[in-house]
Amino acid sequence: MTRSLLQRLGRFVRDRFLLGRAEAIVRGYTPDQQACIRQLHDAAMNRIALADESTDAWFAPAAVTLYREAIRSLASALLVSKNLAPPGPPLDLPTAVAKVEELARSGELPPLPARHEDAKALLETPDHLLFAQQDRREALRGRAAVEALGQWLGRHVEPRSIRQLWGARVVRVSLVVAAVLAVIRFAVPH
Repeated sequence: MTRSLLQRLGRFVRDRFLLGRAEAIVRGYTPDQQACIRQLHDAAMNRIALADESTDAWFAPAAVTLYREAIRSLASALLVSKNLAPPGPPLDLPTAVAKVEELARSGELPPLPARHEDAKALLETPDHLLFAQQDRREALRGRAAVEALGQWLGRHVEPRSIRQLWGARVVRVSLVVAAVLAVIRFAVPH
């Protein structure tokens, strides 16, 4: 039992902390896939950063519009990473979301966020009708649903290169070593 627990802990440390799983995923990409995924991810993150700057309910329609493009890019990047779309420009939003939903239904991806259907309905609503005749509270709830879908997609796209993963690994190990040395330095009496 202890050996099994240690093996699971070792796998967890290798896969999560040392980014072994992420490295295995990235090693499976072709150079074209890697470049496309990175480009789509960066485009999505730029839009999300801008949307996140506008936290007031008054700007909810603008934030959803920005998230619409971000989700389109993230869903396309996810599909490129799974060889379900060719590297290139993002797919149209309904097609990309439908393919991601199919992956979630088939179990290839974890379940979609709880308010996924609400987010999907908002993403399909023309800009001039977003939150029409809804109070600010409903606008914020709708925006939160769209943000949750964007965050969910972002967690399933690995845009980093092998070099970036190795850099992140070095930083993580260095921080752990520094923390252990600090504990030894200050916790052990001299």
